[in-house]
This record gives sequence, C-alpha cells and structure tokens, in this order.
Amino acid sequence: MPDQNPREEFIQGLKEAEKAAVELKQSIKGLNKQLDELNHILESE
Repeated sequence: MPDQNPREEFIQGLKEAEKAAVELKQSIKGLNKQLDELNHILESE
C-alpha cells in the first residue's frame, strides 16, 4: 500500500477526530441525562 499524501492523512485524521468528538458529545449528553434523573430521585426522597 503506497503512502498517502501527508495532507490527505492529516485531513482524514481530522475527520476521524471530529467523528470521535461527536460520539463523545453524545455520550456526555446521555450521562448528563442519567445524572439529572438520579438527582431528581435523590431530591424527592
């Protein structure tokens, strides 16, 4: 497999980093929702 153009490799890396960032953001949103639900349960006791 020939080496990719360094610029192409860099752009591909950025795309992968962006995808990972979106997935991380979704995970954090899910965790925040779970924490909100837990806080609601704890506050109602």
